[in-house]
Amino acid sequence: MNKKQQLTELINREVKKIITEVRNKKAKKSKKKPTIEGITVESHGGVEKNDLGNFFVVLNPAKGFNSDGLVFETDLFNFTERVQSGKLAFENVRAIFRKQESANRLKERIIKERNNSIMDAKNSAEKLKGLRDEVASKAQTLKQTKLETIKAVKNIK
Repeated sequence: MNKKQQLTELINREVKKIITEVRNKKAKKSKKKPTIEGITVESHGGVEKNDLGNFFVVLNPAKGFNSDGLVFETDLFNFTERVQSGKLAFENVRAIFRKQESANRLKERIIKERNNSIMDAKNSAEKLKGLRDEVASKAQTLKQTKLETIKAVKNIK
């Protein structure tokens, strides 16, 4: 299953949850049992845009990302429009959440992982520089020892 299919299924699941919540609220008021059959992204079953509510999309960080741009609030129709117009690629979506707190927790984890990754890279670069200096120092010592050995051999003759 490719990313596009996975994201479509995720959206369908989330939409069904949202619609179920809306219909449950309406059913409590009218005492009807809610149903959600036949609901897909393409066919939303006549549900009003306002009934679906908003959700939060968490994006994968891109090169030179802004932490504020990792999470955005949208509704199903706006999200679908962004994907279809090419403004948002399926590969860039990390997760979709109903609650902003959940989206922000993931955003913070992503930022922390990225910062740790950057620190690891810096530490590795420093270690590499230290190893290069050590190799250069040992090469200089070896060269010095070689010259001293050559002088000692010449003095023996």
